[in-house]
Amino acid sequence: MTNQKTRLNEDNGLLPNPFPEECVFFSQQITNKAYHIHPMEEALSYKFSSEKRKFEFLAGRDCIHLLFKELGFPNLPVLFNKHREPLWPFNSVGSISHGAAIAAAILGKPDSRVLGLGIDIEDLSRDIRTDITRHVLTPWEIRHWKEDKGQTSEITRKIFSIKETIYKCFYPINHCSMGFKDAEILEIGPNDFFARLLKSPFKGYITRPLEFKGKIYQSDHTVFTALKYDSKGIASVKAD
Repeated sequence: MTNQKTRLNEDNGLLPNPFPEECVFFSQQITNKAYHIHPMEEALSYKFSSEKRKFEFLAGRDCIHLLFKELGFPNLPVLFNKHREPLWPFNSVGSISHGAAIAAAILGKPDSRVLGLGIDIEDLSRDIRTDITRHVLTPWEIRHWKEDKGQTSEITRKIFSIKETIYKCFYPINHCSMGFKDAEILEIGPNDFFARLLKSPFKGYITRPLEFKGKIYQSDHTVFTALKYDSKGIASVKAD
C-alpha cells in the first residue's frame, strides 16, 4: 500500500473529473450565494431544518443544472423520493455529493454506456462516531487493514467513502439493498481503489465475489471517491 496522495486543487475546491471520456462533472465550494436551480428544487430546499443542509442541497443541484446546460438538456428539476434518492430526468445517470464545504455532481454523457455512477466527498477532519469501524468494516477488513474496532482512523474514513460510492453506483439500477459489509476494500492506492462485492447488486446471485476498480483522490483533509458501471460490466473489472 502507498500513502502517496493526489492533490486536489485547494485554491478553488475543484475536484477532477474521474471519468472524462464518458461523463461530465462539476464541483464548487458551498456558499450562501444565490444558486441557479429550478423553482421546484428551491421549494424542496425549505424542507431542510438547517441552513447548512439547505445550501448543500442547493449547491449540489446547481452543479447538476450546469451539467444539464453543458449537455443541452432542458432545465427540468431533479427531485427526490422518500429515501432522498435523486429522481433523474431524461433517463440520465448521475450522482451528487457534498462534503468538506464542496458540492459535486457527475452525469453520464448521452452517447456513453454508463448504467451506474457513484461519487462521495468526505471531510477527513470531521468528527464521527468512534465505533464506526465495527459497523463499516468486515472482519476480513479489520484484519487486513489492522483496524481497532474502537478507533476511527483515516483508512476507516476512506473505506466509508468508498462504500458510500459503491452503494450510490449500484442501488439505483435494481434497488437491491446493500449494506456496508456487502463489499470489501482490498487496496487503496494514490489514484485507484480495488474492491469486491460479496453480494450481487442485481436481482439474482453471484457465484464468486466481483472484483473491480474505482477512483480515489485525496488532499490533507478531503477524500473524493468515484465508481462507474457500464454495459460492458463493472468498471475496470480485475482479471483473475
